Amino acid sequence: MFMIDAEHFRSLLEDERDRILRQMESRRAEIASIEATLRDLHVDDQNPEGASTLFEISQETSLLAHQTELLGEINEALARITDGTYGNCLECRQPIPQDRLEARPWTGYCIDHAIRHRPRTPQH
Repeated sequence: MFMIDAEHFRSLLEDERDRILRQMESRRAEIASIEATLRDLHVDDQNPEGASTLFEISQETSLLAHQTELLGEINEALARITDGTYGNCLECRQPIPQDRLEARPWTGYCIDHAIRHRPRTPQH
């Protein structure tokens, strides 16, 4: 069993949280700018520029939603550091390998259980 360097991982998580918050702020400003452009275009369904602008808003909104989800995972990981459970799988309670934590410090699951908890994409 290895000891988790909690401060190392806290620092990684806080840096990642700050980076994501900056990106989210930028993305929100971009969405607002695109929406303003869309209003100025007086688009209709037949305007190709309007369609690409709507696609751009959809893409930015989707990325923002993903970042919001990741931010939640980071905050949960920081809470686990505080309560002393960081580094153990939420499912089996076994230690998560150090290299996995280095790659994804916000993870709450070992590889085996991460597969089970991965969000499923709808099948068309």
